[in-house]
Amino acid sequence: MSSPFQKGMNVAYRLLARRDRSILEIREALKKRDFEEDTIKEVISRLVDDGYLNDRKFATLYGSSLSRNRKVGPNYIMNKLIKKGVDRKLADEAIAEIFSNPEDTENQLHSLIEKKMSRMKDGLSPIHIKKRLYDFLAGKGFGSDAILKAINKRKLF
Repeated sequence: MSSPFQKGMNVAYRLLARRDRSILEIREALKKRDFEEDTIKEVISRLVDDGYLNDRKFATLYGSSLSRNRKVGPNYIMNKLIKKGVDRKLADEAIAEIFSNPEDTENQLHSLIEKKMSRMKDGLSPIHIKKRLYDFLAGKGFGSDAILKAINKRKLF
């Protein structure tokens, strides 16, 4: 018969085999399965020591994945990382790394603008177009300055 610690490790390994997770995600998964707090702390400590749990690495990988696959910006990623229990400082560092190349962000914004423009109805006033683009990109988590720069570069007017 295995100990509660070993059972907790097995649960954590199964979760981590599917994808990287934050410390908070593992903690909540173990709590949900009614593990004692001491066991949870021991399991997390071991996983951190062995390099299986690392919130810095998780933040960068998860944030990069969101940016690449869902085409979202820094604000959206920050909110997701905070919900996953990543420390704000680590989340800031990950976002700075992900969006370190302004050209990539600019290209991503232009691609989203083109996609949105292709789906807009003809006959909208330039102000309505600009507002819809702004709202769309803000909803994707991009900052005001980057949005306005990208929209103005598009020369809609």
